[in-house]
Amino acid sequence: MARLAGALVLLMVSAVAAAQDAYVKQAMSLTAREYDKTLPAQPVTTWLREHLPTRYEVVWGDRITDCGEASGTAADAERDLPMCAEIELREGGTMRGYLALFIGTAKRRRAEG
Repeated sequence: MARLAGALVLLMVSAVAAAQDAYVKQAMSLTAREYDKTLPAQPVTTWLREHLPTRYEVVWGDRITDCGEASGTAADAERDLPMCAEIELREGGTMRGYLALFIGTAKRRRAEG
């Protein structure tokens, strides 16, 4: 029985991770213009590479976050929390910068206008 419970937990965690990965993949597939109307309509991954020093590695987070806005209290359940794709800018093994790209809210998946 313990093995079955462990397998069910593993399956549930895997399903959640796959769903989160899909959101990150969607965030990576957007154009720079979809994040900011003043930017060109080119893939955001390309735009980042063209505008960051070449020595920086762009490391996308493995899941979407709440942009640091959740309070951890029951009040969060009532809020339409923001959703961000997070990116670390690394040079060698050292983090040199951090970006949080707003992609929408829990109720509105993609940023509007």
